[in-house]
Amino acid sequence: MSTRRGMVTASQGQIASVQAVIFVLNTPFSQQKVLADLIANAGDHYDGPVTSLPLPEDAPSNLPRILLQSANGEWRLSVAPARIDSVWSPPPSMALADVTELARLVAQCSNVLIDYARRTNAAVGRLALVVHRAHRVENPAQVLIDHFCSEESRRGPFRNSRSFEIHNHKLYQLPQTGQTVNSWMRCRTALIKGDNGIDVEQDVNTPEDEMNNTIFDADIMHRFYGAVRQEMDSIMDVYFPEAK
Repeated sequence: MSTRRGMVTASQGQIASVQAVIFVLNTPFSQQKVLADLIANAGDHYDGPVTSLPLPEDAPSNLPRILLQSANGEWRLSVAPARIDSVWSPPPSMALADVTELARLVAQCSNVLIDYARRTNAAVGRLALVVHRAHRVENPAQVLIDHFCSEESRRGPFRNSRSFEIHNHKLYQLPQTGQTVNSWMRCRTALIKGDNGIDVEQDVNTPEDEMNNTIFDADIMHRFYGAVRQEMDSIMDVYFPEAK
């Protein structure tokens, strides 16, 4: 779908990727045991190639040791001692998801992490959710400039721009849970499966400097990912409101 110049709204976007992340505190990590657990409990979901990387024991703890994926490449799991990333993104042959699918995709990505933490008693000290939304438009730089910038800026420094990006960071408490979070919003020109468009990246995460102060159990993790998904929709409505 191509959007007319200056008419981008939240409901017109598509979901390009969803990434749920847990950050694990200093928990003993047995690559063999973790791999066996995931194959036994998530093997139906990740039914594609399995990669177990033989890294030395002193390798950085955030480097993945285990990589799992679905046979069609739609779902991926990256496991390191310090973090686990659960990702959905459509392969080239698959269409992007409708925005109405976001709740389902967030739940499927995060449930893999929640179930793992529940089974293994992993000490989860930090959480994150990253979502990319795509808007196909004919002139993405001009659409962003028209949408966010004053007339003086449009005629002055941003005149004839070929690419454009805005980037905003906030630190506040989630209205739904009271949890302090970083909220990053990035809107930039991009190619959307070969078409000109706008990539909107939303990254909501708990602060790194509070990682050693809180342990997130499975119930808290479940509430966090549900609340952040709702918050992301609310943020989109602020940045790209529906036309009146």
